Amino acid sequence: MKEVDEDAEIVSFAYLFEQENGLRKNEISNFSKRKVNSSNVFKTALQNEFEKNEENYKTIANVLEAKTSKGALARTSATIANDLASLLVSEELQIFYPFDSEYEDDDTSVEEFYVSYDPLNNAQTNTGYKFHVGLTDIDVVDGMSNDFLDDNPVYVIVPIDPCDIPGRPCGFTELQPAPLDPNNELLPSGNQFLINNPGGFTGGNTGGTGSNNNNNNTVPTTTLLTANTNHNNIPESDIISSYIPRIQINGTSWMGFGGTHQKLRFFRGTTDGAVTQNADGTITATGTKYTIKDFRCKRKYVKRKKRWLGFDAEFDPDWNMTENTQVMAVFSLHHISATASAELTAKSGFKVEGGEIKPHTEASGSVKINFSLGSSKFRSNAEMSRRMILATIVGPGTTGRTINNNGVQYNVKKIGIVDYYFKHFYTDL
Repeated sequence: MKEVDEDAEIVSFAYLFEQENGLRKNEISNFSKRKVNSSNVFKTALQNEFEKNEENYKTIANVLEAKTSKGALARTSATIANDLASLLVSEELQIFYPFDSEYEDDDTSVEEFYVSYDPLNNAQTNTGYKFHVGLTDIDVVDGMSNDFLDDNPVYVIVPIDPCDIPGRPCGFTELQPAPLDPNNELLPSGNQFLINNPGGFTGGNTGGTGSNNNNNNTVPTTTLLTANTNHNNIPESDIISSYIPRIQINGTSWMGFGGTHQKLRFFRGTTDGAVTQNADGTITATGTKYTIKDFRCKRKYVKRKKRWLGFDAEFDPDWNMTENTQVMAVFSLHHISATASAELTAKSGFKVEGGEIKPHTEASGSVKINFSLGSSKFRSNAEMSRRMILATIVGPGTTGRTINNNGVQYNVKKIGIVDYYFKHFYTDL
């Protein structure tokens, strides 16, 4: 594991059995430098275990027998070893060891260890087996949890994530810890280049402090808002662009047992479609949904070495006044066949004036927006009003928490077990 993984916690069966097909991406360079041995200690151990206790491995025995044209009698020790190794490699399996002795009194030696596996049904617990060094007795351990894996030396057999297989489509951004300055404050995000006025927008339809008056035909300016703002002061003709610079995931409760990564998709639902005036005088707009970001992050960043992660995703490039509320939904992705769905509500903001439908600061109607995603579970949602979001850019707000980013105390918001905060940029048109 130390040879091929920077965290020394994952190795594929292909690497253990010295088979080039089936390696993880990060194992290829090491494999090319490695001298392949005619006698492989892992393959020999696997063979010995199977031959001595074949009655305990009836499913594997049936698979191996089916692979030989003459049945079990044609198998030799050599073919058994090769077939066993090839079987594990073809299933794209790896060994995951999330235990970190740094958190357990720095004791790297163990007198007992455990083995378990991903049950592939997104269960939060599973059965495991306890081994005692130097003894042949094996204890069955029921109800192992993700917390147990983090706190005890457990080797877990799990599928290799498609993102780690050479040539396999991934589609997920790998999130990394956000950089910190020496005072443990978050450094500026990638969107910081948009700042024209660090002082922030202070209100009024002319664009606020630092904005140009467009009656003089000057170029519109973009301002990072670093103060709480009344959304009534930002008209529909101007632009509010909203970003999520960082997120923090608190724990492994959204991961299946033995998960190596947390994989999430963030959706946004809004009422930015066609507008309709109903017979009862209410006004509704068609709902639309957008993917904010698909991403994954290492298990250690949600538990042992929990950190703010660089998200850097656009939430809404132009949060109009007509989008009175928007909804954010989070799905977790897993090795399961089920499709998860959720029906959520967003509100529009219009009024009838002079026989015309115009933007308005108050809610005028609502719309149901349906979200669905395969191989996933729906986890959480949050309906957010434009008024509330802009009024709680900084300070404790309703959550009572802030995060210091480049000297600004942004309000920390929550969706399920995920913490995040917004940066908003105002453009005076």
